[in-house]
Amino acid sequence: MKVAIIGTGPMARTVARLVGGTHDVTLWGRDPERSEQASKLNDKIKRASSVEEATSDAELVLLAVSIDGLEEVCSAYAPVAKPNQVVLLVSRGVTSDLSLPHEVIRKKTCSHWVGFMGGPLYAPKDNHNQVIHAVLASRYPDVQHAVKRLI
Repeated sequence: MKVAIIGTGPMARTVARLVGGTHDVTLWGRDPERSEQASKLNDKIKRASSVEEATSDAELVLLAVSIDGLEEVCSAYAPVAKPNQVVLLVSRGVTSDLSLPHEVIRKKTCSHWVGFMGGPLYAPKDNHNQVIHAVLASRYPDVQHAVKRLI
């Protein structure tokens, strides 16, 4: 599966590390230095120089940015977003005007299939830090199917 990860924080790096070896992952972040560091987590992760480059042929777009940066990232993603791309959000909270993150995505982009992922949680070190739990919230079967393919 072709996956675009937008963000370079802890959640973006965790997902990149987990799926970078089994999926075609392209990563982009607003801070070029952090993007470079995050792309080095796995030698198969590609680093994009723009949101457009990262998402152009992605089946799943993971928005792993702070709630404060969500509107800016959605504005950058909006001109290149495709209605058939699954958008998975890992930000928590509400915006300054009390909008929920999925409302921002739907308002700013043409994305139809939006989901929220919480976790992943890990097993203890004696179980080799394997993922044991992640929570997905979405009413769209396409989002659920894409996440099953991802993991």
